[in-house]
Amino acid sequence: MKSKYSKIGLIVSALFICACSCESTSDPKKVDIMEVDSVVSINKPIQDSSSQFSKSLSLQGITYQVKAIGNGSLQQLTIIPSGLSLINDTIIQESEPIVAAEIEDLDRDGFPELLIYTQTAGSGSYGHVIGYSPNKGKSLSQIYFPELANGSKESMGYMGHDSF
Repeated sequence: MKSKYSKIGLIVSALFICACSCESTSDPKKVDIMEVDSVVSINKPIQDSSSQFSKSLSLQGITYQVKAIGNGSLQQLTIIPSGLSLINDTIIQESEPIVAAEIEDLDRDGFPELLIYTQTAGSGSYGHVIGYSPNKGKSLSQIYFPELANGSKESMGYMGHDSF
């Protein structure tokens, strides 16, 4: 008898979840439902479809707010610097999904650089670095990292799956 009430409770709960997820919203949620022996089983949890990254990094009087939002393989990256003496303009650009960010005074000039690590979507998971240098603490300039040329001696055997 207890098992019968448990099944009825599970079915009512699943129907309630389905009814709630069917409401019209601007941000639809996906739910996979499978029926087995009159018992409804939910295979995947409801998740927000936009991925987000947010981190605040401070060193030597300079702070970087790093935020990324978006779906799929492209995100909108926003960098909000503070503590620079001349220009603290917000930087907005498209990027691959962000996996990490860090701050460090790489050139030991007293002003910390910002490094943001991205990873491509898909089977290769190729990593890239977005960097900014604070021009003696006055404004930000993007650091150029050359691409690894396909077929070059340096790229021999490289197959992605980078981790940071």
